Amino acid sequence: MSIRKRIYLYFSISVSILAAVVFGMIYFTFSEYREEEFQQREKQKISNTLRFLSEFRQVDDELIAAMGRLNINDLYDEKLLIFDSNKRLIYSSIDDQKIVYTEEILARLTPEQDWIETREGKYDVIATYVESNGQSYYGLCKAFDTTGFRKLRFLSYILLGGYLLILILVWSVALFIARRLSASVRGLTGQINGFRFDDNYKPLTPAGTEKEIRILTERFNELMQKMQEAFAFQKHAVHHISHELKTPVSILALNLERMERELVDEQIRSEIRARREEAHTLAQMIGTLLEIARSESGYSLRKQPLRIDELFFDVAEELKSLHEFLHVSVDYDPELLENDTWLTLQVNQELIKSVFSNLLRNAFHYGNGAPVEVYFGRSGNELLLMFSNSGPVLREEERTFLFRYFFRGTNSTGKSGFGLGLVFVKRILDLHQATISYSSEENRNAFLIRFPLS
Repeated sequence: MSIRKRIYLYFSISVSILAAVVFGMIYFTFSEYREEEFQQREKQKISNTLRFLSEFRQVDDELIAAMGRLNINDLYDEKLLIFDSNKRLIYSSIDDQKIVYTEEILARLTPEQDWIETREGKYDVIATYVESNGQSYYGLCKAFDTTGFRKLRFLSYILLGGYLLILILVWSVALFIARRLSASVRGLTGQINGFRFDDNYKPLTPAGTEKEIRILTERFNELMQKMQEAFAFQKHAVHHISHELKTPVSILALNLERMERELVDEQIRSEIRARREEAHTLAQMIGTLLEIARSESGYSLRKQPLRIDELFFDVAEELKSLHEFLHVSVDYDPELLENDTWLTLQVNQELIKSVFSNLLRNAFHYGNGAPVEVYFGRSGNELLLMFSNSGPVLREEERTFLFRYFFRGTNSTGKSGFGLGLVFVKRILDLHQATISYSSEENRNAFLIRFPLS
């Protein structure tokens, strides 16, 4: 996840959670206040009713009924019960609401426990012990706080609207801040993406005024300067090696070829032919290594459109001059014969010839004398090229190390080699975005190359 997204999410989520907690505390605090206020109001109503009853004990039933109508209009959906010291009912409001657990509540209500509060569904129920004019009374009240809940609902709407407004503002501000903070980083990464090692190398410039960005840019420039010097040394080393190694080895191979033609003794000629083959292999390996090093030194790989099969036939002819017993059998997918444009790819000629030479030489050396079979095919958007031969196959535990430096399998016993050929083959194919894989079936080895047609 990018820094901008982290800043955006962390800041927004943190503030959103904090706002939700604060608004939740406000809501629940007001809800507790509503309940407490309502209960105190009911307690006061019970006290007022008791005082009225004690002052007008001789009043008739019509006055009691009038007082009940006054109470029911004062608080909607209410039931008020008054009991004397013996817990006998002496007053009941005229509405039809019932208190379900009247007996249980009265049993718990004593002068010592003079206050009980509970709920029955949406109704608040309170019970209290009151002394008035030297007399003891018990009062029970069950009511629905219409006004209080209306205020609580109105408060919830305000809090919810305020929370949504805060969410919009916070997420907008967080996005703005994240963009401002990450603008310098994005500017620096943009310069790094366009960075190239060449003769026109220029240090990066700070993408913002922040101290951290400036320090990061300076450290990056210092690192790139050191790498530039290292690459420059590598370029010069490649140049000198190409003159000091490749040319003498090539001359040696030509001299050996001349000596082979001039000598008469067949045994000596055979020995010189072997040395000439080794010199040719070494010269080709040095050339491959230099070309790979050149591409990794900052130079672009030189490619041109070439027919792959024609390159292969050139390599096969060169190897036949070194190995008179080399025989190659070539087969084409009929689809390629109908449309041979698929055989033309953008490749580096010397490197791909080195790949073909290495695979053909291996197939010849590690085979049992049968012709090396080569197949050109196509699968989807890939050109396939398979080299197969009959001979000892690699064991399963050896195949993991096939493309590693200096690895030689048990089937190479008694064979000359450096253990570097397949490593170079894979590296060359990587430079061409191609792949190579090994498979075996009974006594046949197969290397399959996949070139992307695009």
